[in-house]
Amino acid sequence: MPNHTKKCCDKDARKSVKAFNFALTVDKVMDFSPVASLMKDDDITHMALSDNVILHFGKKLYSNLKITGTVTKMESYGSTKMRELARLVLHMCSVLDKTVSLDSLIKTEMFSQVVNGTLTMCNISGEDESARSIPSLALKIGYSLKRCANDMLVSAMEQNNDKREHEIEKFLKLMNLEWRSRVSAGAFTKLKQRKTMKADPLPLAEDLRVCFLLLFY
Repeated sequence: MPNHTKKCCDKDARKSVKAFNFALTVDKVMDFSPVASLMKDDDITHMALSDNVILHFGKKLYSNLKITGTVTKMESYGSTKMRELARLVLHMCSVLDKTVSLDSLIKTEMFSQVVNGTLTMCNISGEDESARSIPSLALKIGYSLKRCANDMLVSAMEQNNDKREHEIEKFLKLMNLEWRSRVSAGAFTKLKQRKTMKADPLPLAEDLRVCFLLLFY
């Protein structure tokens, strides 16, 4: 078999295996399939559907939307929020050079690394000039991290896991004390700078003509 043909076959086989594994992953969350099925088949989605904390976060969000009757319009919102957290976890796997989960990141000793990971992933500091900064993502991640930590705190309390409960409470305290100054402030500054730099469009000649007619006739 020619090398080119062999490579194409190998690539197609890998795609088929990946698609099959993705189908199995979605099948495991059938009660959540309207949200899961909207997700793009990539590493971010695989992380989102395999991480227990992110999956619980998504399911709870989906349940709340079902209760309020807005689930039809907001299914994509749930998948987006899950993928945002999954992006952070994947980024931290790369930074730490090991496999981590969101559960393992919500610890006091990991807080600074999560902060720095969020800043570098969203390029808030602007150190990487070739990368586009995404300040809004940093703000969204902070909000979702808090929600996940609160859910984990409830779970720890229900299981009478005092050690984990105390650990999560300290993480949330750090979030309340430090996240705004170390992440949100920089993100808001970036957004403000972007808004300032955005030039206001000049009015069209036709619009000016209409305004003139309204004012003087």
